[in-house]
Amino acid sequence: MTLLLAAAATLGALVAPTLDARYRAIPVATPLDPAADPELIPEAALARGGQLALDVRMDRDTVLQHGDNLRYVVVSVTAPDVESERVPVDIAVVVDTSGSMGREGKIEAARAAADELVDSLREGDRFALVSFDDRARVLVEGARFDGDTARLHGVIEGLRDDGGTNLWDGLELGEDQLSSTRAYSSAYARKVLLVSDGQANVGETSPEAFARLAQGYASAGVSVSAIGLGRDFNENLLEAMADAGGGSYRFVGNPEELPTVIAAELERTTKTQARRALVRLHAGVGVRIREVYGWTSTLDTEAGGGAEVFLGDVSAGQTRKIVLAVEVPAQALGDLSVLRAELSWAPVDDGERLGADASVAAQITTSPAAVSASIDEAATVAATRARAGALTRASADAWRDGDGAKAKAMMRSASSVIAETLAEVDDPGLRADRETMSTIESLGSSEGASYAAKAASEAGRDLSR
Repeated sequence: MTLLLAAAATLGALVAPTLDARYRAIPVATPLDPAADPELIPEAALARGGQLALDVRMDRDTVLQHGDNLRYVVVSVTAPDVESERVPVDIAVVVDTSGSMGREGKIEAARAAADELVDSLREGDRFALVSFDDRARVLVEGARFDGDTARLHGVIEGLRDDGGTNLWDGLELGEDQLSSTRAYSSAYARKVLLVSDGQANVGETSPEAFARLAQGYASAGVSVSAIGLGRDFNENLLEAMADAGGGSYRFVGNPEELPTVIAAELERTTKTQARRALVRLHAGVGVRIREVYGWTSTLDTEAGGGAEVFLGDVSAGQTRKIVLAVEVPAQALGDLSVLRAELSWAPVDDGERLGADASVAAQITTSPAAVSASIDEAATVAATRARAGALTRASADAWRDGDGAKAKAMMRSASSVIAETLAEVDDPGLRADRETMSTIESLGSSEGASYAAKAASEAGRDLSR
């Protein structure tokens, strides 16, 4: 999306004892009564523990009795942007070298990106390089980087395109290079970084299978990030894998941008503050969670009273947002506990899991004026972006199905959602988002449906988070 924007496993242990005095430490695995402990429900709930902060708020925390009872809750997890010691990395770069990589300068871009990554390594980091076409090969075995960049550049120069796309074996071989170091690299940020331009067509090809594979890696302390290059890769597969693997996903339409994207990924990895971050959501009595935007979640669709979202790794200065649509019951006037969030994560050294919890409540009223006055502009903007993001991702599905008219209509709907909020909240970011909507809408004609689908999918993902 860089090009587009330029154009327009058990959870254990007790929670850290350093929580703010307004919040009590709780065992992460203890079930919570969402209506309990009203002292944990400030106007903007904030809980801190270790190196992550948890914030829970509503777009409007006053709800009209017997009125529109659909509201939006925004759960934010933030790693403070503080100066800290660089985290050493144990990284396996897995590069697609199938025949399609020989077109449009993609293999040259992959070499340049790998060269730049090698030049950014520091002594003590660990590095491995794996390539795959019809079969996977270890080109550089996982080992401590000793400063000898010339040798690594020589291997990278030998990357050549040929054959099919055995993505599965490439991933497994990449993770194998990290598994051998597990016993003594717990303080490392450990990552498999995949670069691919094509569809998995040799061996396993199912997105669900890849997601399960990446989930297994994440549970063992190895995150998975994926970069899709060009127009022909399967974005659903790469996104599902990155989400389950607790890493990141990027679409790079212009191969020349690949070195910049990979450099940014390495930089984020060296700033890792938390691993395997997980948010458990508990709705208050009578409250129903209707939707969790932009994340794969274990939403209890039958009861509507809980959900679980895996965030994976969180880096310094990074904020992850979870936006939920919730139905607040029409009930007696007064306070209503709406949602309680439990956050848990592992520190970089993979020590005891830490955690924090926070809750938010709504005031049930008969006054429309009180509802209007209760707007939280930041939460409203976040909720608007998430709703627009869902429509944008629906547009991506329509592009993939070859229905350009529907895809453009969905993009216009996303723009309308943003316009409605702009009438009430003048937010520069939302205005920029509308420009993005317009740009994506035009891509199907100028760049083709495949490109438009990938751009819309990534934009929707970013808007929702």
